Amino acid sequence: MGKIKDRIGKFLAVLGFFIWITSIAMHIDLAYKKISPEEIKIIKQIDQEIDPLIDYGELTLEEVIKYIKTPEQVQDYLDKHIQYVKEPLESFRKNHEDGAGACDSFTICSAAPLKDNGYSSTYLSLNGKKESEGHSVFVYRTKKGYGCRGNTPLPAKYKSVEDLVRGLNANYGWGYKRYLLLNLDKVFPKESWIKGGKLSFNHLLLMKGAYTKIKD
Repeated sequence: MGKIKDRIGKFLAVLGFFIWITSIAMHIDLAYKKISPEEIKIIKQIDQEIDPLIDYGELTLEEVIKYIKTPEQVQDYLDKHIQYVKEPLESFRKNHEDGAGACDSFTICSAAPLKDNGYSSTYLSLNGKKESEGHSVFVYRTKKGYGCRGNTPLPAKYKSVEDLVRGLNANYGWGYKRYLLLNLDKVFPKESWIKGGKLSFNHLLLMKGAYTKIKD
């Protein structure tokens, strides 16, 4: 009986050590992929005409990226071409082909076309009290402040990301208290989030301690 207890004890010790090492590795991985609001590049706003007759469904991925140069054009693309559907996260290429996606896909489809115009590939994750409560948007920054694009857009007029989250809460009737900023280029190397297939990074989004709490 004593030998069995010893074996169980050793097994639990090894398991505990493995969990500890895994936790450290995940936090190191997160620290590399997480960014601060100050790291988001400040982009000079330009006026770019939106073609009212454009059919985004007729454009290739490369043509969409070449055409879109501003957050306003991105929003026009989302409003006209991407339908909200709850489905697994996929790359910009897949979402463009399907013309559908959930809020995280809207975020991907906002960041991808603007990447070659100097915009930071910033994914803002909002976290609620329950795992089912969450949302995401693409965040950009101008001299006037922070703004976001996705299926819940707001103009770049907020002085901080915290103020932006408060703006989302006020405009869309939410109550999010925590946020996490991720660099998509670091989360998904080699631009797999743009031209790849299915994506997953729930192990990062579910790390409650990674989120910044908004001050009341």
